Amino acid sequence: MTLHKKIPVYSICSLIGSNKREIDLLATKLSRFLSENTNIVFPHRHDFYQILYMTEGAGRHIIDFVTYPVAKGYFYFLTPGMMHTWDFEGYTEGYLVNFNGSFFQSVFRNESFLSEFPFFHSINNAPFLQLYEDTEGVVLSILQQILLEYETHSTFYEMQIRAHLINLFVILSRLYEPATVVSSTHNNTSLLRQFERLVDTHYLQKRFPKDYAPGLGITPNYLNEVCVQTVGKSAGLIIRERIILEAKRLLVHSKGSISEVAYQLNFEDNAYFSRFFKKHTDMTPEQFRQQSLNVAPA
Repeated sequence: MTLHKKIPVYSICSLIGSNKREIDLLATKLSRFLSENTNIVFPHRHDFYQILYMTEGAGRHIIDFVTYPVAKGYFYFLTPGMMHTWDFEGYTEGYLVNFNGSFFQSVFRNESFLSEFPFFHSINNAPFLQLYEDTEGVVLSILQQILLEYETHSTFYEMQIRAHLINLFVILSRLYEPATVVSSTHNNTSLLRQFERLVDTHYLQKRFPKDYAPGLGITPNYLNEVCVQTVGKSAGLIIRERIILEAKRLLVHSKGSISEVAYQLNFEDNAYFSRFFKKHTDMTPEQFRQQSLNVAPA
């Protein structure tokens, strides 16, 4: 039994039409994307990365239960697995770039390349950045060049787009200041990213820091110390927050009973899951589901 099947998961190909070849990249103006994809079901997940830069519009963008404003100069970063909902008001315009991880891995041979950038590497970092007038021009110019390369398909256009995207990510990383990050060394940050990637893969089976520390070549105590120094949270809390995030996704975006959600998350019984959820959210699963349904966009 898999409740996730009730939640739409889109690939790049499913968005541009099944008659197109397998691709790793899609770049377009937001207005065109919206007009060509009127049947997209929200909320949904992606199996690809997405960046969205707003040049005009209003409303809200809900990413994993956090609501972000929609306005000129706002950037959003989505990694595979995140859930999101657009709730735009009036005319909306911007630049949208979707790409698979393989778009970079095929060149850099580094599976964790994208996680070097702060807006892609941690669930502790907000997938949102507001740009100001002194940087908007540079960012807009890069996005326009990406779109031009994508539309003209000149020789080595994919390589040129990679270069533009890396340039963009470096610029945005320098502007990005994750609110939760405390001063830390590069080694600690790298270790935290490895730990979070493992948690994202194994959180259903591995619930304690001692389950992850050996694979990282360190002790559970040292892992906990790194997490506290880097993001101000214990290793155990990072694991529990990942479980809670998935619980919220299932409670709101599937029709499964509380017992079915508990089973999907590998809890021994419904009562234990309910106590765990309430301890970390101050709400029962039933209360959270009802509250979320009451505030969901029409």
